[in-house]
Amino acid sequence: MSLFRNGSQRDTRRLCYAPCVMQLWMLPMLVVSVALTGCDAAAPKNPASSHTSGQANEPTPAPPTAAGKPRLVVGAVPVAAFVAEQQLASPGRKTVVYVGASWCEPCQRFHRALEKGELDAALQGVRFIDYDYDQSKAALEADGYSSRLIPLFALPAADGRSSGHSIEGSIKGEGAVDNIVPRLRALLTTP
Repeated sequence: MSLFRNGSQRDTRRLCYAPCVMQLWMLPMLVVSVALTGCDAAAPKNPASSHTSGQANEPTPAPPTAAGKPRLVVGAVPVAAFVAEQQLASPGRKTVVYVGASWCEPCQRFHRALEKGELDAALQGVRFIDYDYDQSKAALEADGYSSRLIPLFALPAADGRSSGHSIEGSIKGEGAVDNIVPRLRALLTTP
């Protein structure tokens, strides 16, 4: 059988060799890049299991009082109006808009750690307004809460819209929360 228009026949083993070798050396690079990027906001992933939190190099804050424990509040639309209302209701708390998804492994790990109280000391006094990316994407983007990766943690302005200060994405696996917490704490120090 002729492989080319001019009727010549080539050894197909030689034609396949270069692309196959190129694919083999690219595989480790692909694996590493996928492991480091977090969840792509466009593609559902399978949920994963549990986590251990805590940073080995960070000092452990004093245990929080009940009033200082981080709170998870289910968000509502319109986003900006709801977020502004929440900020006015408790002006002493730092507010973070948290956007995750049920299929995002780092999101699941962070959510579980927060609900179990594993982040009480590290995130004292923070109110997380929780939005599901798949359910609220258009409303979030309309108020400036958009990102390429999730989870997204964004500081709102006084009017409830995004202030432009945010962090996004995380690694997958056991270290997801340990990757998020120091970056989130740095974000919380933003004036």
